[in-house]
Amino acid sequence: MFCLFTNAHLRGLNSEKGVVTPTLVKSPLYESRGIDILSSDAELGPEGVPKIETAMILGVLWFDA
Repeated sequence: MFCLFTNAHLRGLNSEKGVVTPTLVKSPLYESRGIDILSSDAELGPEGVPKIETAMILGVLWFDA
């Protein structure tokens, strides 16, 4: 899995268009519920992440310390 993620980043850095990969992004969508990081498909490019395709909650785990 790490190889696919690295490959996508290298392709984006080389200015390839349409490189989309799942990643974790900070989002205000569910901040009121204590969820501020979501799994989203993000387009990658030489300047970083120009576009976030989707935002979804895949699951939340709560741990009591």
